[in-house]
Formats: sequence, structure tokens, C-alpha cells
Amino acid sequence: GFTLIELLAVIVILGVLLAIAIPSVSKYISTSKKSTYVSNAQSYVDAVINESLLSNYLPVNQHEGTILSFARIRDLMQKGGKTSPYGSDFVADKSFVLIVNVATAESPVYKYYITAIDQDGYGIGEGNTSSLIEYDELKSTNIVQLGKGSGTSIIAKGETIDVKYKNETVKVTVTDIVQ
Repeated sequence: GFTLIELLAVIVILGVLLAIAIPSVSKYISTSKKSTYVSNAQSYVDAVINESLLSNYLPVNQHEGTILSFARIRDLMQKGGKTSPYGSDFVADKSFVLIVNVATAESPVYKYYITAIDQDGYGIGEGNTSSLIEYDELKSTNIVQLGKGSGTSIIAKGETIDVKYKNETVKVTVTDIVQ
């Protein structure tokens, strides 16, 4: 058999291994959820890109924008994203894609911005605040725990919302909202 000392040594070694492994596994799970959140957000934007071309939701004039809510585009998605990777539904009035014409009506250039927050308070943001992030700039570090009840809400038609474009803040007038 084993002596008490040998059993205690094995238990101590297992305890040390667990103390090292648990934080590593937790960090891996967190990183995986953030990557999945980004992938789901990108899927929403991809669905909006396809839908906007088919349904003519594209804004006409410079610095005009069209909002498409997650509720509107959820059924159009080809993969993923019905809920957040944290297991919660997205908050309806705080999860949307904004299409912005950053050029002229004659030669439009469209940029896609996204914001999302789930019912557990995880969302897209910078630092501790929710914000609209350009599709091309979205990365895992933009997934933060914002807290329940926070987040950028869908604004009314005719109001303005600030977005960053080429390191400058641009005021965008919302001309259409599709929910």
C-alpha cells in the first residue's frame, strides 16, 4: 500500500497542478467566447450586407445612415449568432448594424458599424462603454462586460449618431430604421 506521506504528496501535487490549470482553462474559455462573439457579430454584418443590396436599404447621401436591428436580420443569417456565446439573447433595442454612406450620393462608399449587448451585459465596446465599431475594426478586445442596462440604443429617425471614420468623428443622420 501507500503511506500517508505518499498520499499527501500526491494530493499536494494535484492541488498545485489544478491551481495552475484552472486559470489557464478559464482564460482560454473567455478568449474563445470573445472570438465567437466577434464571429457572430461579423455574421450579422454579412447578413446586412447581403440584405441591403437586395432590399435597397443603402443610404443615399453623405453621412446618412440606415439602422437594421438584429431582430430584423436574425432570420437572414446563414450561420451562428441567434444568442450570444454567453448564452443570452441580444437586447433588441441595443443590438443593430448601422450602414453609413461616407462618400457622396454620386459615388457612394458604404461602411458598416455594429453594436450589440446581450441580456447578461456582455457587448461590443471600447473600455467600459458601448460603442459602434466599424466592421473592419472589430476584434476580440472589443468584447467587454458592460453591465445590464447599458449600451447604445437605437435612435430615432432623423437623429444623429457619432461614428469614427479614418480617425475622425463623423455625425451620421439616421434616415431609415428597419426592425
